[in-house]
Amino acid sequence: MKNLLIALTGLIALSPAHAATDPQELLEPDQAFALTLKARDAQTIEASWKIADGYYMYRDKFKFESLDSALSLKPAVIPAGKKKSDPAFGTVETYTKTVTATLPIERRADGTQIAKLRITGQGCNEPIGVCYPPITKELSVSLPALKVAAADTKSGGVKSLKDLSSLIEPSGGQEFLPPDQAFQLSTESIDANTASARIRIAPGYYLYRDKTTVKLLRGEGISLDKPEVSRGKLKDDPTFGKTEVIYDELTVRIPLKRSAAGTDRIELEIGYQGCADKGICYPPEKKKVSLRLPAAGADKPDILTTQTKPPRVEGDTTFSLLLAAFGAGLLLTFTPCVLPMIPILTAIIAGEGDDVTPARGLGLAFSYVMGMAIVYTAAGVVAVAAGAQVQAAFNQPWVLSLFAVLFVVLAIAMFGAFDLQMPSSVQSRLSAISNNQKSGTVIGAFVMGALSSLIVTACVAPALVAALAVMSQSGDYFRGGLALFAMSLGMGAPLLLVGAAQGKFLPKAGPWMVAVKGAFGFMMLGLAVWMLSRFLPATLIMAMWAVLVFMIGVFMGGLTTLTAESTVPQKLGKGFGGLAIIYGILLVVGA
Repeated sequence: MKNLLIALTGLIALSPAHAATDPQELLEPDQAFALTLKARDAQTIEASWKIADGYYMYRDKFKFESLDSALSLKPAVIPAGKKKSDPAFGTVETYTKTVTATLPIERRADGTQIAKLRITGQGCNEPIGVCYPPITKELSVSLPALKVAAADTKSGGVKSLKDLSSLIEPSGGQEFLPPDQAFQLSTESIDANTASARIRIAPGYYLYRDKTTVKLLRGEGISLDKPEVSRGKLKDDPTFGKTEVIYDELTVRIPLKRSAAGTDRIELEIGYQGCADKGICYPPEKKKVSLRLPAAGADKPDILTTQTKPPRVEGDTTFSLLLAAFGAGLLLTFTPCVLPMIPILTAIIAGEGDDVTPARGLGLAFSYVMGMAIVYTAAGVVAVAAGAQVQAAFNQPWVLSLFAVLFVVLAIAMFGAFDLQMPSSVQSRLSAISNNQKSGTVIGAFVMGALSSLIVTACVAPALVAALAVMSQSGDYFRGGLALFAMSLGMGAPLLLVGAAQGKFLPKAGPWMVAVKGAFGFMMLGLAVWMLSRFLPATLIMAMWAVLVFMIGVFMGGLTTLTAESTVPQKLGKGFGGLAIIYGILLVVGA
């Protein structure tokens, strides 16, 4: 009973009420990416996300859909994000802290007063390196009544800034976007001698190439070289005649001449002017931006040369790489997904009978570990060669569901519903191949190790992604494969000790073994619920936790009647089991 209490403590720590105590624990999607919806005016809705610290969202994963046929959405206006080299999706634009999407809408004056939208977003946790599946929410927001436009633009067009304001102000029906939404400016420093400006242009709008200017307002020891503006296409413009205009996105490369004593902070003024295809032109815009440049060091050719070589890490030798990979694998052994390998291996050794020697147990464990190691190594090299994004794949709902089902099946086996062993037909074929029953069992352990490696992949995917990233950067698949092999051996080292010990001190069947197997069974069920929590509704997950914790309490003896002959472990089981039952009931109420 003592071992059962120790094992179940780890499972209860997985439940939602304990998640906040671990800074590395993943937040629920609604906590990591809190979405709110509000109506800015009668024809504009704003969707805002508050992003938790250590998390980020992807720009190209936002989707917006109207659930009301009387209301349609125009293209969303989303501010430019920060470029990031993401392990799951490559180079993407991301957001941290907050992001707001502006949704222009079209509706009739006598139409709906409630907007019902379906909004989808996706994000990741930066420290842990785990990406959430796409998160879809259906929300409603009340809309102000539509107002009739006060000005008739057909008679005289736009003759002044006041007329233009009447067109783009909310009271005028929001026929045109405000300048900051039509033309979204972002800047960044490329290197110590280059900056970049980018203007994302809304659909139906364009910018004049020759109206784009860059001016240096502040920067000691720095001067501007000639900016390089992206090319556009010729247009017969009603305002300026035949001129070059740019749609979708305008980029400006800003070369800088910098002295050795130059400052690392500059202030620029970016000027631009654009129009809408529907027939209005905006006044010239001038925006002041501040940038921090990387420290001045090598000249440009050296910078380019450095970028063409794979990065090296201090002490980057084959031995140190393998040692670090082995240590990482050793740490991964103590993750919740790898611990269930112990009872799986124990069941394999127990199938050998009572006369298992330490050498035989060690041999079975070694075969089991080698099956796991070879699968990881081969899968890693193939994934890099194919350019696969492993982390994104292992966060797909169907993959997580498959892992959850595997854990449920293993849990049922731990509860004694069936024996965990290779099918007899498979064992017969392996025996025929080797003509030796012992050798066949070794092959069976190898196959079980390979299958077990697939089971634990969902938990160790971040470490695998990191290893694959190193492999792709170095281009050395041999050393990368060795690193994955060493990491697998690190994960299997404690299993080798278990194999040797089980061969010499194999526990006999009895209440102790039943309790331990039951504890691992509940742990596997908890892991199944945790995996499903990445994409199922929070209410359903809470109900699953409630049932699981309640059943743990029953298993520990929370409903068992004590007698005068009851032992201390039975009394402790009764007490802790009762607490678990109460906690499960509270979770049901909270769900």
